[in-house]
Amino acid sequence: MTLIELVVSLGILVMILAATFSFYSAGVKSWTMSERQMEVLQNARIALDWICRDLKVAEEYEILSRQSLSITPYKSNKIIYKKAGTQLLLEKNGQEMAIADCISELGFEEMPRGIVKIELRVENNSYEVKLSTKIKPPVKNRSWQESAQ
Repeated sequence: MTLIELVVSLGILVMILAATFSFYSAGVKSWTMSERQMEVLQNARIALDWICRDLKVAEEYEILSRQSLSITPYKSNKIIYKKAGTQLLLEKNGQEMAIADCISELGFEEMPRGIVKIELRVENNSYEVKLSTKIKPPVKNRSWQESAQ
């Protein structure tokens, strides 16, 4: 093997290694970004799931503000869901527990016929998820009952 052949083979090896490294680097970046996106989506789904689950078994509920909702589940103590900073908090028996992070918007809205609309926006870095649902609790809230009479 001559010196020229050795230099050419080393050059080809360097190009192959550079291409391999760039593919590996792109794969790691893609994996990291998808993990962040999955975490944001999971936060949004967990937050919405907790609220919907409790609202579906509510004996009584009241929208306290655009960003807070009080629910009295069947045979249980009153709980309050509220946004504080970027967290969704659940308050029960005077204690607060963080349920989800990265919450940028939370909205509760009373609609006709006792339906509650819940809107949630979660964002982290440049990734954003918006979820919305409508729930008809088994009972109506007090203000809706009073206006119906």
